[in-house]
Amino acid sequence: MPDAQRGLGGKARVFITGSADGSGHAAAETLLSQGHDVVVHVRSRARLPTLRQPVD
Repeated sequence: MPDAQRGLGGKARVFITGSADGSGHAAAETLLSQGHDVVVHVRSRARLPTLRQPVD
């Protein structure tokens, strides 16, 4: 990833769609655990509670 897209300390800001389950959810958890700034997206409010654990 180009340096211009990285934040301080070499961490990236990443936008993940479909992050309520499956590979999107796993990617969000992995990137958060590595200290990246992760923006997640779900299709509906009904799916929002699935993101509470990785985000909180």
